[in-house]
Order: sequence, then structure tokens, then C-alpha cells
Amino acid sequence: MTLIRLARQGSIQTAPSRRKSQRFPTRTTIIRETTPNDYAQIAELHKRNGLQTKSQEDWANRWIQNPVHRLRKQYPMGWVLETDEGGIVGSIASIPIAYQLGERQLVAASPCSWAIDPPYRRYSMLLLDQVVRQGGIDVLICTTVGPHSETPFRFFRWQKVPVGCWDRSEFWVVRYRQFSKSTLKLRSIPFAGALAYPVSAALFCYDRCRGPRARHLDERFDLREEFEFDARFDSFWQELKTENNRTLMAVRDRESLTWHFGPHLASKEACIITVSEGSRLVAYAVFQRQDLVKHGLKRMRLADYQSLRGSERSLEHALNRIVQWCCEHEIDIVETVGFVPRQVSVQRRFAHPRQLDAWRFYYKANSSELSDTLNEPITWAPTCFDGDASL
Repeated sequence: MTLIRLARQGSIQTAPSRRKSQRFPTRTTIIRETTPNDYAQIAELHKRNGLQTKSQEDWANRWIQNPVHRLRKQYPMGWVLETDEGGIVGSIASIPIAYQLGERQLVAASPCSWAIDPPYRRYSMLLLDQVVRQGGIDVLICTTVGPHSETPFRFFRWQKVPVGCWDRSEFWVVRYRQFSKSTLKLRSIPFAGALAYPVSAALFCYDRCRGPRARHLDERFDLREEFEFDARFDSFWQELKTENNRTLMAVRDRESLTWHFGPHLASKEACIITVSEGSRLVAYAVFQRQDLVKHGLKRMRLADYQSLRGSERSLEHALNRIVQWCCEHEIDIVETVGFVPRQVSVQRRFAHPRQLDAWRFYYKANSSELSDTLNEPITWAPTCFDGDASL
């Protein structure tokens, strides 16, 4: 049976830059650093260019509540392209993120929310150049690269992360009728509503026939759905970074995880599946709402998964649990993108592959020594927690 594929996702648009103020020969535009007062114009710019907008509070908290930004105030919020009349016609955000590589503490910057009005897109490369040349950054990471932005990233010699398949995803259908109706409409097939019933029934039977039976969870472990990060996550992070002392990892202590996912958990747009052995946290998975609005599909995407040694198989059970949770909360599909956790054996029950329109995960080290280290696949354990994919 041929599965009707989902439409390709949109991607980030085009526009970045640095320094306090840079005037071009045309004397009609300048590039300057973003300020908190720019929110209203940036939100309008995003709407004009088809990007989703955040509330002013959520937008500001990317920096105000950011553990890295609070320690060092001079990290720029990003840059805007401004006309002589004071109108913002392009912008890019730059979000600092703490990383650990063995005993080394590093700071990454993630460019995101890149947008520029069509008449000014000749300035796109100048904006991106500002992100690349900012000071105090060890590595640049972007995990939402799309087909229109791959060329500029390659021009500035960003590299593809050497682990995983970041131009592919896998998804599990939860609500078969809604998925079938959406994909039939996407293909402009007449009577999509009526045809969705037999198509969904056939797809349901196909999935059940080809999917292996779920393995039982080890009796030592307890799986739970949670909506906040407690003190156990600090202890978990200490163990995790000790076990992965040769791996580049974004900091995952309680404070960092709360900053990253807190607003989504508060609104029930994210869910943590924890795996515990007694009072000790041994694994967790965070799933986050990232709906495909233009396709009419409600989606939960795996944003992060980490496990301690001996509990690697818990991802399979976390996926089974979130599928049940999505069924109860009327969410249509569950998706994972790109990464392959180390030493994890997952029975991919009912999973369907999807080809994405670009390689999503690019990085650029700001020193030759770090670049050589990051060229080694063993240095990486990437997930959608990295960069901007789940911010």
C-alpha cells in the first residue's frame, strides 16, 4: 500500500546581520542590533512573510529568562534591517545556548526567525554575516534550515552535522481518519471527507499487520506523564554529562530545560515522559506540539530524548505512551526528525518515513581546533533540543 505523503514543511525565510549600525552605499537602509522596542515591527514583518509570531512576553523571554543571556548581557538579541524612515524590513534573532564538551563550557548561538521583505532580499547575506561575526560565540548551530536558506549557509561554510538523517523524519499515525482526510485534500482528490473512511481503515489495517508487538517495560522502571521539571533533572544532568564526557551536549539542568520548554508545558503544548527507577530519573522524552497548520494536522514532535546507561530502550516505551496520550487529546500524528540516539534499539511500530525538503541541521565552529573535534561523529548526540528547532 502506498502511503499518501504529507506536504513538505515550510522553512525559515531569509534575513540576518550584526554590529550596532551599518549603512549601505544606497543610504536607504541600515543594519543595527535588535532592541526590545522592536517587537511590534518584527511581529508584523513575520506576518507579512508567512512566519509564526510569538507573544511579546514569549519573544522577550528568549533572552530575559535565558540562563546564558542573564550571565552575560552583551549577547545581542539579533539584528534588523531598517529603512531611513524607521521601518523594519528584515530581521534575524540570535539566541545564546550553553553547551558542554567534556570539562569545557561553550556558548553556541542559534540564528532563528529569519525574515526579510522581498524588495530588500539582496541584503540577506549581509544580515547573515552579522550573525557569523558576532563575538563571544564558540559555535553556531541552526536546526531549521530550509531549501531557500541552504545556499547562504553553505556560502559561509556551515557544515552538516555528521550524525543522523536530518533530511528525513518518521511519523506515527494516531487519528487515521483525520490524517487520511488531510492527505486526500492535499492531493486535491474529490470527496476527501467521504473517501477518508475507507482509506483510513485500510491504512489502519496495514499498520497493524506490519508493526511488531510492543515489548514490555522492565518492571524496575516507572513511566509517567509530567508537565514540569523538578530537582531530579539536576541530578540526572550530572550523571548524563559524566557518561557523555566526549560528547557536545546542550546543558540540560532544571533551569535550562524550564527556560526552553516551560511556556509550552504550562499551556499543555508539550509533555514530558519520564522513566524512573525508584526515585532516580533514568530517562526522559519531551514531546512538543508543532502542528502542520496548512495541512490541518495536529502534530506532536519528539523535541528531546536522553537516557542513562541501562535504560536506552525506554524510548520505545515513551513513544508508545505519547501515542496513547495523543489519542486521548485528539492529536493526529507523532513525529521524530533526524536523530538516531546512541545504542538505542527502537522497534519502529507503524512508522512512516517522510523526505524533508532540506538538511535541517547545520553548524559552524569558530576555531579550527573545535572544528576538527566536531568533524568527528562520535562528538555528536544531536536532537531537536539543539539550535532553534524546539524554541
